[in-house]
Amino acid sequence: MSNKYFEKANIELKRGQYKKAIKAYAKAIESNPQMVSAYYNSGLAAQNLGRKRLASDYFHIATQLKSNSTIIATHPERINEIVLNSNFVI
Repeated sequence: MSNKYFEKANIELKRGQYKKAIKAYAKAIESNPQMVSAYYNSGLAAQNLGRKRLASDYFHIATQLKSNSTIIATHPERINEIVLNSNFVI
């Protein structure tokens, strides 16, 4: 079931419907709390909404779950920029 929500969330993310994407990723995460890509993509959606603290939280969880995942490894500049910058607030 989590893949269905994840796929829906990816579509919403691509459409720029970031709030809808976050809600769908949350459902995917409920079904599979270890889904690193759902946390990471939630972070991207939150970042696009200007919710930098929320984005930081999602990226932090993704990093904790699997720090060597392909997704995070291919975008290290985003992780460092968001997680390590303490100036970000909601």
